[in-house]
Amino acid sequence: MTCKAGPRASPEEPTVYLARSLSCMQGSLLYKVPTTFLSCKQEALIRHSSDNYRSQCLVPQKFAMSDTSYWEQVQWTGGFDNETEFWASGPRSPLQIAVNTSIACLAFLGNGLVITVMLVRRRMFSSTVNRLILHQSIIDAITAVVFFLHRVVKDPIPVVSTENNFHDELICRFLYVDVLLWTMYMASTSNLVIISLDRFLATCYPLKHRKMISSQKVKFTGAIPWGVGLAHAFHFVFVFEPYQGYCRPVPVDPTLARATSLIAVTTEYLLPIVILLYTHARIYITLRKRNMRPGNPRQNFFRSAKENVRKIVLLVGSAFIICWTPAEFEFVAATFGIFVSESVYEAFIALVACNMVVNPIIYCFMYEHFRTQLKGVLRAGLRRNRVHHGQLPPT
Repeated sequence: MTCKAGPRASPEEPTVYLARSLSCMQGSLLYKVPTTFLSCKQEALIRHSSDNYRSQCLVPQKFAMSDTSYWEQVQWTGGFDNETEFWASGPRSPLQIAVNTSIACLAFLGNGLVITVMLVRRRMFSSTVNRLILHQSIIDAITAVVFFLHRVVKDPIPVVSTENNFHDELICRFLYVDVLLWTMYMASTSNLVIISLDRFLATCYPLKHRKMISSQKVKFTGAIPWGVGLAHAFHFVFVFEPYQGYCRPVPVDPTLARATSLIAVTTEYLLPIVILLYTHARIYITLRKRNMRPGNPRQNFFRSAKENVRKIVLLVGSAFIICWTPAEFEFVAATFGIFVSESVYEAFIALVACNMVVNPIIYCFMYEHFRTQLKGVLRAGLRRNRVHHGQLPPT
């Protein structure tokens, strides 16, 4: 395997430039990359002075903003018997910060509104599906906060010591690879699947649904997404490790890396899509096959429900596919040594986060009962505001 660095702006020795570029790389993309490149890194670091390395890479903030020539493309020849590219990452651009902040704020405000209305009118939202929708909004609101902390507040260039202590392990194995963020993403997806399964049982097997669902079981069901999220993100803990002042990938056999990627894509993308499409399709077919006598008042109800399900099928499936597909394709491509630029990768991750923005729109703002209760909460707030300012409330 050989490796080479892209064109550099400053006249310095190739070995020094290569070591600096490779040792200061950020891992927002690398955590998905099979690590067959370590020999190049180690060779570069061995040929480079460790003192010079520490002075220029252990405190990357000193040069990250002043000398952008360090953050250039590094090309690798090797990997899975083909030429791949890796991009060194620098500080986030103002555009990235603005986009990520906007997504986090919209997601938090939208889901926060849903939580507020459902808690204020909890008696009107006591059914199983409403509890699950409330849980969905709570998960997505927390995800918005975690997304903001990881994609806006957190320094994208980790600084660790050369001692490989517990603090360094925590940074490289948890913070560097966004374990908590991907835990929340998977928890949100899992709860979305649970909502679909609940509606599937309630529509297609109503008697079984009544017997199966209880208050205790709903509470137990609420714990499932968190467990699934933690289990899914746990493998990220073994992807990076501290090494001589930076976070490096743990050596992984290419076959194992591809198998892990396949499992990850299946659990966080393919399986949820199959369940969502199947359950909503069965709901629509069941409603369509129910024959009602002309003039029966229930006919209009089922007809309206059928149209509503049709819209939900389209919106839920489309939103999930649109938000997750680019990132998942990039995931698979990176496993086979095909990388995209950091800006494209960040755009894909931002698109994944947009899924938590549309969830309250799909499940609540198109929900007529929710809209009615929202209007009631707003009217009550306006009446209190008028009384506070000395005006009589409307009679």
